[in-house]
Amino acid sequence: MLGKKLPDVSGFAVLKAFCNKMGFAEKSRRGSHVLICGSLNGKKVCFPVPLHDRLSKYTLVAIIRESGLTRAEFLELFK
Repeated sequence: MLGKKLPDVSGFAVLKAFCNKMGFAEKSRRGSHVLICGSLNGKKVCFPVPLHDRLSKYTLVAIIRESGLTRAEFLELFK
């Protein structure tokens, strides 16, 4: 993936961004992982977010892919 570097964020920050800015909601919680669900472009989208202090770039790429957002849209959530 080319373009801007992914931010150094926690799972809590990702959860907060999706819930507050995208209208997603927590569906379930198991251990340190939360399943969040919402609607994006008329499709129901659900994906897990690990509530770790720092998410690896690979985890962030997986969240971007599973959420259906583009990399640029994901980066906008943290501005």
